[in-house]
Order: sequence, then C-alpha cells, then structure tokens
Amino acid sequence: YQRRVHGGNKCDRESERKVQKSKAEMWCQNNGELQFFETSAKNDVQVKDAFQIITALAADQVKEEEIYIPPTIDLNKTKSLRTEKLEDAAKFNYL
Repeated sequence: YQRRVHGGNKCDRESERKVQKSKAEMWCQNNGELQFFETSAKNDVQVKDAFQIITALAADQVKEEEIYIPPTIDLNKTKSLRTEKLEDAAKFNYL
C-alpha cells in the first residue's frame, strides 16, 4: 500500500500554466484521493507544507513495513571457522 501526493510546481507562473488547478484537484480526487499541492519555491508557497506531508507519509510507511533483523553471532562465545580448522589441522600434524 503506497500513499501518494501530487504536486504542481511553479504556481507563481500563472501565465504559463498547462493544467488548471481545478482539473488537477479533480484528477487527484478521481485517482485515489491524492493530496494535492501547488508550490512555488520562488515565492515560498506550500513548499514546507508539501515536504512535511511527504516525509510524514514516508515515515508512516516505514513504520508499517516489517523490519528484517538478521540473526547475530556472539563473537566472544564462538570460535571462528578458521580457528577450528587450524585446531583440527594441528591435531593431525598437518601444520
């Protein structure tokens, strides 16, 4: 399950707009109720808000995923395979 956010950038360039805001919002509603942001880094419009929502969604997704933790080896309690082979070789005078 992935959550998505849809954003339009450069909203400060209204005369160069390719998609009307209302159409973008409707598309988001019709395609999984995506969150929609129009941003402008130049004018600092909703950049921080969009970033905070995206990072919060990513953090939630990581929490939901199962984290794999491999088995550990206590190096203080076990001999290395090399040490065991050397000890075996010494028993049979191979060294």
